[in-house]
Amino acid sequence: MDIKKLSLHDLLTLHTDAITELRHRGVLRTKNNPTGDYAEWLVSKALGLTLASNSSADYDAVSESGKKYKSKRAE
Repeated sequence: MDIKKLSLHDLLTLHTDAITELRHRGVLRTKNNPTGDYAEWLVSKALGLTLASNSSADYDAVSESGKKYKSKRAE
C-alpha cells in the first residue's frame, strides 16, 4: 500500500482502524497519544510485567510478586 496515494479520508480511516486494532490487541489502553501507551506496553513485555488498569494512576505495571512499576515518560 502506497500511503502517499491515499486520500485524506482514507488516511484518517486507516489511522482510526490502526488505533482500534492496537487497542483490541492490548497495546494501547487509552484514547491519548498512543506513544505513552505503546511505551508502557513495550516495557511490560520486556520485563514480563502485567499492565495495570487505566485507573491505576500511581503505577503502570505489576510483577508476578506484586511489585508495582511506573514507566517514566519524557514530556
